[in-house]
Amino acid sequence: MSPEITVALIAFGGVIVTALASVLVTLRSLRADLRKLDVQVQVNYAGPLLERRHAAYPRLYRLLGDFVKELRFGKVTRNYLVSLRDSLEEWDSANAVLVESRTQRMLYDFRKRLITELLPADETVFSSREFRDALRYEIGELETALRGELGVYVVEFTDSTKKAIAFETIRNRTEP
Repeated sequence: MSPEITVALIAFGGVIVTALASVLVTLRSLRADLRKLDVQVQVNYAGPLLERRHAAYPRLYRLLGDFVKELRFGKVTRNYLVSLRDSLEEWDSANAVLVESRTQRMLYDFRKRLITELLPADETVFSSREFRDALRYEIGELETALRGELGVYVVEFTDSTKKAIAFETIRNRTEP
């Protein structure tokens, strides 16, 4: 091989290495910029959504908590259940757009149970401790989902693939 070809191949190799290094640096820079943009979009979108949730969720949480207290300490009447149903339907009509799909499904299931199972039931069904405990557990799960959407259980992991919303998720992701 002639010296000119050798020099040309070495120069060409240097150009290829430089071009690859430039592409890698550019890709890394683009990824960083995309992450910054993603964070900015989340801040711009999540902030107002969270503020609206902070304004709306306490009323729903109070309705659910009052029902648990009625189950535990009071006498659940048909009039109370009708009032609860009406209040839940009113809240849902005004605020359903703020609720994540999983929590919305839980709310729907609870309202459906209220309408199809609890309202038609004889008031003596509430004297069953097992029935009341199961109902309180269901409401507790719903309250946990609401707290999760408000950010109560949010945990930042160094690994960006681990985003926790509720403590069940945290427990599942941290157990060996």
